Amino acid sequence: MALQNDPPKDRLSTGIPELDELIEGGIPKAFYLDIHEARRGLGARLLLWKLVCNFLKGDLVCIYVCLDFPSDEVRDRFKEVKFEPNQYEDTGNLIFLDFFTAKAKKFEAMMPSQLSTLEKLTYDPEEIITELVDTIPRLKRFDERGIIVVDSISSILADVKLEDANKFIRGIKMLTRSHKLVGISTSYGFGIDPHALDMLHASADGCIRIDDGVLWVERFSRTAYSSEKLRLERTKEGILISKKPLP
Repeated sequence: MALQNDPPKDRLSTGIPELDELIEGGIPKAFYLDIHEARRGLGARLLLWKLVCNFLKGDLVCIYVCLDFPSDEVRDRFKEVKFEPNQYEDTGNLIFLDFFTAKAKKFEAMMPSQLSTLEKLTYDPEEIITELVDTIPRLKRFDERGIIVVDSISSILADVKLEDANKFIRGIKMLTRSHKLVGISTSYGFGIDPHALDMLHASADGCIRIDDGVLWVERFSRTAYSSEKLRLERTKEGILISKKPLP
């Protein structure tokens, strides 16, 4: 099943015509995109889930890195865009790397006297990159048809030193280049060092911003993108992205 009719060969259609129109037909291969929301709401994550849904329906392959929620919860939340991921896990097109649950189990096993060592529960960027590198060979047709999702990169930016966060961002970007894939992260403005966010958006190839249901492309390399703003709304069918007039 194709995502769009005759998409450019060097791009992956998002499956959202209004968004594709803004970015010359889709996301370029070998590209790192961050979806940023000023407040920690549902807009960025709803758009992410819709993109993952459309990519998988287009026979792409996805590694989903869970940092904010356990994978079981993400599977359940996919229902908000009317999507059932199980069949894609069965075919090997979708693999969850659930770092959240691994950390939660360590927390559960702690004795009360150990709670002063909570810094040990922070994420290790090197561990995540290593797990991604080890997982990629397990996926068929990953090169040029693969997606890496980091949900959310804010959990890294809040956990580690700026230098280590920069190494993680560079690691994701290098994976996009070496395998000609698309990397997508979600990020939020709340509780994050502004310097870390500036570094993220300077390093990413593109940034889509969402604020109070309004979506726009802030930056998109290799693309003469449009600055037009779109509406993002929740509906009974999932989400709707449209060119409805803004107030």
